[in-house]
Amino acid sequence: MPGSRTALLEGLEIADYVTLYDHPDLYHPDGRGPSPFVHDGMPQSSIYLTAHSHWRSIIFATFTFAARVKTLLEDRDVWRRFCVGKNPYDVGAFTVLTKYDDLNEAKRVIKMGFGGLANFVIENFFSERKKRLLISPMPAFSTHTETNYLSPLVDWSKV
Repeated sequence: MPGSRTALLEGLEIADYVTLYDHPDLYHPDGRGPSPFVHDGMPQSSIYLTAHSHWRSIIFATFTFAARVKTLLEDRDVWRRFCVGKNPYDVGAFTVLTKYDDLNEAKRVIKMGFGGLANFVIENFFSERKKRLLISPMPAFSTHTETNYLSPLVDWSKV
């Protein structure tokens, strides 16, 4: 979208991670979206204003994001752990980085046994890792090309 470079640079002034994509999974009036992280108990977002956009804090993003090299280097252990195989686990990485404490995720981890639960508790409650801020613009400056996942409020056929 026009202005996306400016928006991206503004976003990096206030957040550790920035995506220009506004994922439609985050918009479900009944609180039940296709993502297991979108439900009635989802944490409230903070809203930020820069010169050219409104932003909201989010807890996960696809692998369509920007960050400073320094941030990526500091978080490389997380990215190495979640970026393996054919389908890297972006939601898992951002859940750890944003320190999102989700009851549903805890239940899923408990099913993994004591080792999984211990790892979840350590990562989310006792970790000295800095809590990262991840933001997304409203409306979006980019989208994914799958028609079911286009960012809302933009007529992408005209872009």
